[in-house]
Amino acid sequence: MKALGVTAKGNLKVLQAAAINVGLPIEEEQQKINEGWDGKPKGKLQVLWERGFIDNRDGAAFKKYTADGTKDEFKIVRPETSLNHLTSTCTDFVEEETMLQLMVRKMGMEVDRTPKCHAEMAGEGIEYVWA
Repeated sequence: MKALGVTAKGNLKVLQAAAINVGLPIEEEQQKINEGWDGKPKGKLQVLWERGFIDNRDGAAFKKYTADGTKDEFKIVRPETSLNHLTSTCTDFVEEETMLQLMVRKMGMEVDRTPKCHAEMAGEGIEYVWA
């Protein structure tokens, strides 16, 4: 408003009236940006949505699903709202080979893996060799 030679002092209504008098808009339209999951790390919710297990048309899937599932009025967990349960139905996660297994298999050998951080289950693994 200074650039137009108008000096106005006062509350919001006085400033808005002065702006309207010189032809300045007092409201600004901004486009709503729906960020979504693009460029962000994926979690179970994203993976299940991509595979069609979750309907997110209303944008509120994060409210309907939890890691262990939401409870109904009788405090019983609903498995269809559990991300862990839905992910466990995707057998390809269990059967998927790691990059190491894939490369070793291509060389005609096999990799036998043990669970991470559980040396007691390793059997004859490196943990026993080190001991």
